[in-house]
Amino acid sequence: MNRQEYLGKLREALACLPDGEIDESVAFYAEMIDDRMAASKALVEVSRQWVGRARALFVKRKTEMENDAAGAGAASLAKEAVHEF
Repeated sequence: MNRQEYLGKLREALACLPDGEIDESVAFYAEMIDDRMAASKALVEVSRQWVGRARALFVKRKTEMENDAAGAGAASLAKEAVHEF
């Protein structure tokens, strides 16, 4: 059910009330829905930013580890070469 469907069903359910009260109630719930949707969109955007940052940190750390491993391998080869002489 989307926002408009919900508000329509709410309006139908409140049909026994005076029109002013129906309009006031529907406006209240419409505003609440809009606020929650805005908060949800903000949360999604923050989550995307954090995932992007985490991904960038992961790639950076992975590259550092690969470079460290490559450097350790080169250092190990250098030590072996010194021991052979």
